[in-house]
Amino acid sequence: MFRARIVDETPSFGLNPAGEEIPILSGDVKLEAFSDIKSTLDLEVPGEWFDKVLPFGKELFVERGVDYGDGSVEWIGLGYFRIDDIDQDDAPDGPIKISGTDRISRMMENRTLWAAPPTLPSYPAQTLKVAFDRWINADPHNTGNPNQDGYGMFLFDIVPINWLALNPNSYGTGGAMVEDSTYEWCQNRLSEIGPFTMRFNHKGELDIISTDVTTKPVVYKATPGENLIKWSRGVSRDGVANIVTVSSSDPEYPGVFFVGYNQAPMFGWTTEFGQVVSRYSSPILKTNAAAESAAFTRLSKMAAPSVASSVMVIPNPALEPLDVIEVTPEVGIAQKHYIDSVTIPLSVEREVTIKTFDVVESS
Repeated sequence: MFRARIVDETPSFGLNPAGEEIPILSGDVKLEAFSDIKSTLDLEVPGEWFDKVLPFGKELFVERGVDYGDGSVEWIGLGYFRIDDIDQDDAPDGPIKISGTDRISRMMENRTLWAAPPTLPSYPAQTLKVAFDRWINADPHNTGNPNQDGYGMFLFDIVPINWLALNPNSYGTGGAMVEDSTYEWCQNRLSEIGPFTMRFNHKGELDIISTDVTTKPVVYKATPGENLIKWSRGVSRDGVANIVTVSSSDPEYPGVFFVGYNQAPMFGWTTEFGQVVSRYSSPILKTNAAAESAAFTRLSKMAAPSVASSVMVIPNPALEPLDVIEVTPEVGIAQKHYIDSVTIPLSVEREVTIKTFDVVESS
């Protein structure tokens, strides 16, 4: 069971926005853990809806339902998607293919009209919370009312920001707030602090989350004969680095520089794996200590090849990227995976496909 509606007002928030339901012919929603845009939509709808799905700012709200067989249905929100492109091969009556993206795409397009130094008389101290409120909502004083100077994501609306992984009042901006896109500045600053990223949740709100999956509990178990349909796997050295150089791209801080080395016995820089260098530079880095922290954060993410798996399971639309699942491909062998991506089909003929990384043997 699936449904999509053209939302009346952008932005809307919550799991029941006002809007007009649109017939679904086919499609899927793809959720990803580490891409910039975390959710994408491919949708096919009847041709007579062409004028109502033009990519002029409208959003679609998409859901997948779970039928419990007793007449009750639980609807699981899959998120809000801006309509970016539509294509009709057989006009004027043929089906329309719609491509949509989550609200990160709007954040990536947004830019301030001017850069701001760490403090200004008209702004409070630049904690991370103040900076995000300013950058995303044009509301540095946290009044709940954005000003209309042209640099909030939405001109008249506040995006709820949920700090789920860190206390934003414990961190500053890291220096002058440069004139990047809203997304670029916010994500760069989070990456400097630690393994954190941004994701718009199914309610259309912005969550600040941790990408560290090492301490997360198992939320789903896939077992042959029950809910595991197919399991495949592969290993690649792509994305591995054992030397990371980090520097500041701010011309005011030319001496900020640090080199980190992986000394591990199998993939370290002195092993037969070879020397693989990754370079990173950011205007946010102002001290060697900050460069060192960034170097080892990046090095930890690139320290070893991952075992990539593809798991096809009975539909469970509640699964999300960075969830930890347990797969039992055969009796007596249970493995923990974190979800890198989930593809949720909007048709009954296809299964949910999960791609995972970092297989860890269960004890």
